[in-house]
Amino acid sequence: VLREVEGLSTAEAAAEAGVSANNMAVRAWRARRRLQAELGRMGWLSEDSEEADAEEIAP
Repeated sequence: VLREVEGLSTAEAAAEAGVSANNMAVRAWRARRRLQAELGRMGWLSEDSEEADAEEIAP
């Protein structure tokens, strides 16, 4: 939320959360993946977006 909604940089969000910038980046990546999975289960994503995102590699 700090990064996406509040518009903070990874470093700023990490400082607020008391974690490293690398840890914050991983947390954000995992949160986006969980959101994508849930939206997919709900039928809100097209097959094209699911296939493209399945090819992404974790940071």
